[in-house]
Amino acid sequence: QPNSFTYNYIINCCAQEASHDENEQRISFEIAIKAFQELRKMAASSNNNDDDSCSTDAYHPDSFTYAFTLKACTNLLPPSPFRTKVATQVFKESCKKGYCNDEVMKRLRWCVDTDNFHELIGTDARDVRINDMPSSWSRCCLPSKRRR
Repeated sequence: QPNSFTYNYIINCCAQEASHDENEQRISFEIAIKAFQELRKMAASSNNNDDDSCSTDAYHPDSFTYAFTLKACTNLLPPSPFRTKVATQVFKESCKKGYCNDEVMKRLRWCVDTDNFHELIGTDARDVRINDMPSSWSRCCLPSKRRR
């Protein structure tokens, strides 16, 4: 059965679509979002649905999932309200689930305009890192990824 590594690989491969053909980019984005949704569905059907706890199985979105999904948004969708909406939902979910890290924040910065980025993170500081954000946003990230 595919696990989060498998789905993350699919999302990242889609995000790296090099074609300038809009139809190919749309198809790649649809595949990436379907993989993201399937992984979320697997997590929802697992025994651990509590938003405050960190899943220990290999069948849930993690910081790679959120970063790769934001990468897909940036690379495959033109700047638009739709891209901002998708990126906002992905980012907010990563924070809620505790899987936001510096890579997720970097990908968000590239995906949305500056005003939206600052609104989402709650500050207009120039150099923002995950350590500057609420610890709950990254509570499920590996300790080596979050310096304390």
